[in-house]
Amino acid sequence: MRLWIDTNAARSVVDLHDLCRVAQSKGVEVVVHPQVYLERRRQERVLRGDKFSEKLFDDFLNQVGISVTEALFDQRTAAIWADQLFQRYATHDAWEAAKKRTLGGELRKVSWSSQGECR
Repeated sequence: MRLWIDTNAARSVVDLHDLCRVAQSKGVEVVVHPQVYLERRRQERVLRGDKFSEKLFDDFLNQVGISVTEALFDQRTAAIWADQLFQRYATHDAWEAAKKRTLGGELRKVSWSSQGECR
């Protein structure tokens, strides 16, 4: 099983670290789509300017065990997926609810002790 990190989940280093720890403790591989990697790397370059470090950016992914997957699909495949998702979740609220029911949504419900332990 894989947990796919999106750009929203990738914004907080602390939250992402915690999410990865919980997922991996349950045997779930944590991955990021190349597009998410691209977006976050670009955003960090904008934010940090000349202080941006490619090594630190990539080392963090390695440290928390996130791999950038290879995702090969074309426009036709993306269109089919989009249309099928629309058929299944025809409103914004339905789509948001579906995302919250995913593993990522479930993992965010985990409570943490003051020592950072999962309960």
